[in-house]
Amino acid sequence: MEIRDLLGLPDLGLRPVAGLDRMDRSIRWVYTTDLPDPRRYLSGGELVLTSGTWYTEPADSERFVAALADGGALGLIAGFLGRGETPTDLRLACDRHSIPLFEVPEEVSFGEISETVIGRIIEERGMSPGRSRRLLTAVATSSTGLVETLAAELSAACGLFTITGRPVARTWSATSSAGSLDARVEECLNAARGQHRPVVAPEGISVFPVIGSRPRRLLMIEGDYRDWPIDERNIADEVCRLLAVELAREHDHRTPAAAYAGQLLKLLLDERAGGEEIAAVLRAARLEKELPITVVAARLDPEGPDAAALLAELAGVPFVAAHGEGAIAFVPGAGEDLPGMLREIAGRLAAELDAGERLMVGVGGTAEGITGLRSGLEGAGHALVLAGRQAGPVSVASGADVESFVPLLLAVPDSVRRAFRSRLLQSVFDYDTAHRSELIETLRLFLETSGSWQSCAEGMHVHVNTVRYRIQRVEKLTGRDLSTLKDRIDLYLALNAPS
Repeated sequence: MEIRDLLGLPDLGLRPVAGLDRMDRSIRWVYTTDLPDPRRYLSGGELVLTSGTWYTEPADSERFVAALADGGALGLIAGFLGRGETPTDLRLACDRHSIPLFEVPEEVSFGEISETVIGRIIEERGMSPGRSRRLLTAVATSSTGLVETLAAELSAACGLFTITGRPVARTWSATSSAGSLDARVEECLNAARGQHRPVVAPEGISVFPVIGSRPRRLLMIEGDYRDWPIDERNIADEVCRLLAVELAREHDHRTPAAAYAGQLLKLLLDERAGGEEIAAVLRAARLEKELPITVVAARLDPEGPDAAALLAELAGVPFVAAHGEGAIAFVPGAGEDLPGMLREIAGRLAAELDAGERLMVGVGGTAEGITGLRSGLEGAGHALVLAGRQAGPVSVASGADVESFVPLLLAVPDSVRRAFRSRLLQSVFDYDTAHRSELIETLRLFLETSGSWQSCAEGMHVHVNTVRYRIQRVEKLTGRDLSTLKDRIDLYLALNAPS
């Protein structure tokens, strides 16, 4: 089906408004998105549908259309509901990048467009009318309906799993969960790691990556696809594309659980909000009876729109809300083993990140009641700072990781640490620079040897009286008395505060 064929679908009422010099290209699939930069979810040949919620200023049009062109999209259908005509700058951007742009009437849904175009594509690929109708009927139900239809068409057990091994839909019995993986599923995850094409796992299961959004899902079908007749391979490919459409729809539209999470987060951040308001949201979300609840914070670096989706996959809950540069999740019924479980899952999720990307996760305290949610949110923020200091593509930290003053200081803002260190020791650093003395090193060793004059002198290879003179100079410069425990602690923390 070519782009120009869209004009031959009168029931859709599409009107071409830009980019009309490239109407001869063939549509491979349909993708619906409102992400400001969807290029990572495009594999080339897509007809893109958007309601334009990404649009806030004229410059947004160039960024969005440039991303479509870079991702290989062939056309754009825009429905700017409530905005009147399509923005002129979007039309100009489509002309510049040779992306045909169509306006859609308000009474025509994107679902209707997707089903019509996908139906034409499937028919043109030679699939029997009966099989085509069964697939399109399954699309209208859910991912489960598609998987069950595929299993019936191929007479083979099938399963749809997230990239971390959580089951979405399946026709075989398996014990997979986030913490405990069925052996076959684990083999499939290992075989598909980093792959964007179908592979065959050692267990003899074909694994098809469903690429529509992050995190990906994996379609697992018993049998080696390389031995299948061409029509069976084609139906597996079509189901993957249909599942990608479903996945993109889930990614781009807020679920009721995400909406409740956003309301709850807003109330927790508002000091004026009382317990009754918070309780009302918990009741509406059916979370009131799910206490205790653990608050988990995440941040994606560099900043991107996928932090909430990645956190939802990692935590295995839908109650996730965007927050600043990251996201907040409310995990019901979680216990003390949550950080350990998240670290285990993090290893599987790391393969979803691009080179140079990092996902940092902070686990707050567990709230036994409504009043503990605010402290749990605050604790998650502090733990997120600790996670940012760790290495690895996905790092998880919690308050339980604070076993010494070093990680405790890491949770303090950089500006506060620098000010503390400077206020106590800058005069000593300046003295060392001006006189080429060793006051800082002498102070450090003196404190590490628990104030032993002799041990410090031996470590510095100087006379004891030299150590005494240097420590007296430090006391004069800092105004502190190193014979007292309090001042020793203050200076020790200042020396070890990361600058």
